Amino acid sequence: PLFMFMADVLSVSGLSNRIYNGLAKLVAPLPGGLLQTNIAGCAIFASVSGSSIATAASIGGVALPQLTGRNYNRALAAGSLAAGGTLGILIPPSFPMIIYGTFTETSVPVPELTNPLGYGPAIAHEGRDVSRVLFTIETRAAVARLAYLETTTRRVFVGPRVLGDLRAACLSRDGQHLWILCSFGLYRGNAVNLTLSPRIKVPKYMHDLVPFAAGTAIAISQPQRTRTPVVLESSAEKTITITAPTPNIGLDSGETSWLLSFWAGEAREFDRVMKPTGKRRGLPRGVGARRRGGDVYFVAAVRRQHPGVSPEHPAPWVVPEDEVCVFSLAEWRILRSRRIAALHGTIGIDARGRVLLAAGGKLTDRPTAMVVIDPESLEVLGTHEFRERPEGISLAGPAAVAYRLRAPRINLVEWS
Repeated sequence: PLFMFMADVLSVSGLSNRIYNGLAKLVAPLPGGLLQTNIAGCAIFASVSGSSIATAASIGGVALPQLTGRNYNRALAAGSLAAGGTLGILIPPSFPMIIYGTFTETSVPVPELTNPLGYGPAIAHEGRDVSRVLFTIETRAAVARLAYLETTTRRVFVGPRVLGDLRAACLSRDGQHLWILCSFGLYRGNAVNLTLSPRIKVPKYMHDLVPFAAGTAIAISQPQRTRTPVVLESSAEKTITITAPTPNIGLDSGETSWLLSFWAGEAREFDRVMKPTGKRRGLPRGVGARRRGGDVYFVAAVRRQHPGVSPEHPAPWVVPEDEVCVFSLAEWRILRSRRIAALHGTIGIDARGRVLLAAGGKLTDRPTAMVVIDPESLEVLGTHEFRERPEGISLAGPAAVAYRLRAPRINLVEWS
């Protein structure tokens, strides 16, 4: 915004008129005339801003009125500004180059991993910028051990036994307790030392935990299910079941709460005792929805035959497309979107609000890279190619991502 404000100051003060009157005489003999000044101006400004969008917006705010006033073709003038704006990320200090240059990836040994169940080496982050990542090890039959890695010290701590592989984790409303979802049950534990309460029986192989109703309820989500178990913090020893297909995001609205399902393309409203009010709203279809303030970031998706399923059958699949979108909860519409090749979904949002995406490879394979984008412009700030193919990826701290391998180690990717 300050760069655009500077462009307005140049225009209103009359300085831009004087600059272009002088430049017009200097570049008159050159092919293209004043269009050449757009490229030169963008190059100079790029060395200050480091952003393509800021460069194009600032130089364009000054140059476009001057060029159209001198009867230059508007499309040609805009094209030169668009071309010159790309210099913003090429000439140092470039934001993407700064981010890209600070990626580091290290391997941390963990106790021996066995996975006879075949549900994947699971890994999860509890949120709120905690610098640790949870995972399960020593999975034999249905019994495993819960462990965690402190990303700052690289120390691994082995905790209590659980049933099944880790699926998801989230902190309670007061931050004192931790909800841990495994393949064969839900646990509530101490957020510091991971002392667990007795297992709460839930349907097998559930996928995610979605807090809602001001944190007093946790929905347990799973794709392709219309009935969703809910755990109330007031009676955490049992679950109730509501009709809400695959919720992704919880949204409070006075005395009611909404469960948003970008996977199913709809939102449903519930009162404080989990009874449906009958109100529904449509949503764009997507995967990996992540909330940041009043916006939700997700990867657009469509229902179609999955490319990895053969032979074809009529069962619908939600397949991600190569487009990341920002949905406004206040305006209830997509504000902006950007196409990025080979997207699989979102990983999370770091402490500075940057959105992390999993990308690379085919949809039938694991992602091979992580893409960092700016939350406002959706401009790509950096890309990191994983050294090895991950089995499970999770946020691991304010500026860290961890991924599991079949081998007994966790790879940690960090940036500044």
